Amino acid sequence: MTSAKLTIPGQSVKFNSKTASIQCLKMDLDCKYLPEFQKIRQIEIGPEFAHLSMEVPDVAHADYEIHWKTVTR
Repeated sequence: MTSAKLTIPGQSVKFNSKTASIQCLKMDLDCKYLPEFQKIRQIEIGPEFAHLSMEVPDVAHADYEIHWKTVTR
């Protein structure tokens, strides 16, 4: 195995004005370009990308589709 992802549970992530802060790592992730979401479930941090797992509102009535999967650091 050459690398492993670090998984951060949602309760360790603070979200303020489109920025996800992970205090234990002293890391901030810019989330301002993401669509509206209700809650961050977890973040997996790899060597190049941070993958966010989040709860989004009911998209059945939304006028957009979600095509993003990762947030770059």
